Amino acid sequence: GCPDVLAAASTTPTKFDSDADGYYDFIDSCPSKPETWNKYNDHDGCPDIAPEQQRFVHDDDLDNIINDEDLCPLDPEDYDGDRDTDGCPDN
Repeated sequence: GCPDVLAAASTTPTKFDSDADGYYDFIDSCPSKPETWNKYNDHDGCPDIAPEQQRFVHDDDLDNIINDEDLCPLDPEDYDGDRDTDGCPDN
């Protein structure tokens, strides 16, 4: 009948890169949005805008998340490890 030993599940993370930016999803802070590779914060896997480029876009709360992508454009993101890409401070 049945085998006496169960096969061990793999503990190796699956290596997917959903946004094809070179960062595997399990280490990518933004797995569904590709890194911008603009020599500004190019280590997190998230798109971002360098400060010198921001003069053409609005970021009213100066949290480095442009208003068009910021759910709270007048309240700066607090970057506390909890939903740090939505633009809202978390309580």
